[in-house]
This record gives sequence, C-alpha cells and structure tokens, in this order.
Amino acid sequence: MAIGKFPPLLLVMVVVLLSSECSSVLAIKWSVFKTTVTIINSINSPLHVHCKSGNDDIGPKVLGHGEQMSWRFVMNFWETTLYWCSMSWVDSNGHQLYGSGDVFKKHQVKRCQGPHLCRREARKDGLWASGDPGNGDQGAYMLFPWSSK
Repeated sequence: MAIGKFPPLLLVMVVVLLSSECSSVLAIKWSVFKTTVTIINSINSPLHVHCKSGNDDIGPKVLGHGEQMSWRFVMNFWETTLYWCSMSWVDSNGHQLYGSGDVFKKHQVKRCQGPHLCRREARKDGLWASGDPGNGDQGAYMLFPWSSK
C-alpha cells in the first residue's frame, strides 16, 4: 500500500495514538515542575489579598502580621502562566493603601529560591520578590509599590 493511499480511519487512529503518547510524556515532564508562590505579610496591619491567574482564582484572603498564604501550580506547556494579585491595607495614619501587579511570570523563576519556590513579601513600601534569605535577602526586588489611589 502506498503512503498516499492510507485509509482515512487508519490515519486518524495513528494521529490519535501519537497525540496521546506525546501528551502523556509531556504531562510527566511538566507535572514534575510544580511552582509554589508564598506571600508573607511583614506589615503591622492586616493585609487583604486577592490573587488569580487566567484559569485559577485563589480567592480573597486576609493575612495578619507574620501570616502567609501559598499555592502550587504547574506552569502551562507554553510557559505563559501568569498570576497577579491585588492587595490593600491601612497604615498607622489610617490611610488605605493599594497595590496590584504580577506576582509570578516565567522570567521570575530564575530568581526564586530552590526548585520553583517563589517567596513574596509585603513590606511597608510595596510587595517584594524576596532574594536569598541565607544571604541577607540579596537579590530582592520590588514587584509593585503601594499607592493611596
């Protein structure tokens, strides 16, 4: 039988079989790389946090001083997974402060601790991506500042 004369049903079966094999191999590859994002409240005030991605809504949370929240996920095949958060808190003068922005994008993984452990810290001036805690927080950088709107 010539290559151009495959019965259509056989061709469909081969494509489905190859697709499922590739999917299972890719699922194993991608499921190994789970990322954890942790947000820590280092402000002496309750922090209202609402985080989500295009597919997952983590939901609103209130973190007291020193409390944290975490979630785990597998980055999508195209490595375009993005999580963003909106946050608010009241300072010691009674002013409501707000901030929002990306808390996880692929390029940030390189600056996370360990294998995909991304630590975010709410400080008085904004939300920070923490650096190396064993090295004086070296490499920390601000993700977004607070504003009074």
